[in-house]
Amino acid sequence: MSVASRTPLGVPAGPITTMTPTIRSGRSCFDRRRLPRDEYARRVRDVEALARAAHLDAVVVLAGPASPGPVVHLANLAPTAGVAAVVVVPGSGAVLLAGRGGEREEPYQRDVTWIASLVQSPFGADSVRRVLAERGVVSGRLGIAGLDDQVPVRARDRFVAGIPEFEMVPVDRELAELRRRLSVRELAVLGEVDGLVGSALELASREFRKCGMPARAALVAEEELYASGCRDVRILLGWPDGSLRPLEALDGHRAPLFTCYVAAELLGYWIERAVTVGQPETSGRDGGGPLARAVARAVAVAVALLRPGADPAAVSAAAGARGVDVRLRGLGTELADLPDAGTGWTQLDTGDAVSVLAAGCERGALVLESRTAAVGVEGPGSLADLMIPGLR
Repeated sequence: MSVASRTPLGVPAGPITTMTPTIRSGRSCFDRRRLPRDEYARRVRDVEALARAAHLDAVVVLAGPASPGPVVHLANLAPTAGVAAVVVVPGSGAVLLAGRGGEREEPYQRDVTWIASLVQSPFGADSVRRVLAERGVVSGRLGIAGLDDQVPVRARDRFVAGIPEFEMVPVDRELAELRRRLSVRELAVLGEVDGLVGSALELASREFRKCGMPARAALVAEEELYASGCRDVRILLGWPDGSLRPLEALDGHRAPLFTCYVAAELLGYWIERAVTVGQPETSGRDGGGPLARAVARAVAVAVALLRPGADPAAVSAAAGARGVDVRLRGLGTELADLPDAGTGWTQLDTGDAVSVLAAGCERGALVLESRTAAVGVEGPGSLADLMIPGLR
């Protein structure tokens, strides 16, 4: 289910949870022009360097359909049938355990991944042990990412019990930091999908002004994004009780307010944006109300504070106001690609791509506004600013 809290988006009280589509409708491919093989090969070399520095004999990176980012980052494959794994042995390259699917899925999987060593096998102790043994690793220290949050508890326990010859070393935080270091090519894709989402929300806003129906307007945005090549589009709409819900819940409903949250993915990279059109009848029209002004001001304050070394939690607290909450999230191959404060994201760095989302609620009317921004040497800018040669 995808339900937000009835209060503004507190940190961590009111997170946004989107629905994961059963079937993705857009394009899924290996775009060798924008993200060629050497882009992924560099990432695997970074994992090999991490393994050597931490005295690990191998690294296993896990991801499932709901949160495919780590495997997308290394293999350009978004798992669709169970947990997939990328196994990296320093000096031996990468192996992709593609998960369930069998012969039916294999042609597609080989078409979208750059990794030549693809094994049609679900994640498990036997499959990982076999891959490691083929590369001369039969025991030692095994770095592992995603075991606690990507694998069901019983399957996790079976895996750990079934491979006792290895010491498990969590590397989730280290892998998240590697994903955080966006290349110029990655930034170009993020900039593209950011523009697509912005244009789709503009079209949806125009449709709402014409028809007054939030669900119809949101469908315009969804259709535009899928037609533009996005593989995964997730939309939530403001509900009269101040919550966010899937657009189907408001089908045929007319409202004075269109509050729309959109998250979209292109070539594995996510952007989230939000917009509010119209205002409660007591507050004027189209941005004229005090709540809308407070939300817009909170976004502007937060963006102005995005500087290298800044604490994201402190930025959110400083920008928030009475009745308005602010949230920062990192952008990349997940909807939250930077670690949160509890796992190490305690300061911004030059080159971070960030989503700033502010929310306020008044008499059941939810108002959202957002900005995507880049953390530059001299302060915040657009995502395009991160593409300056030499910045990364």
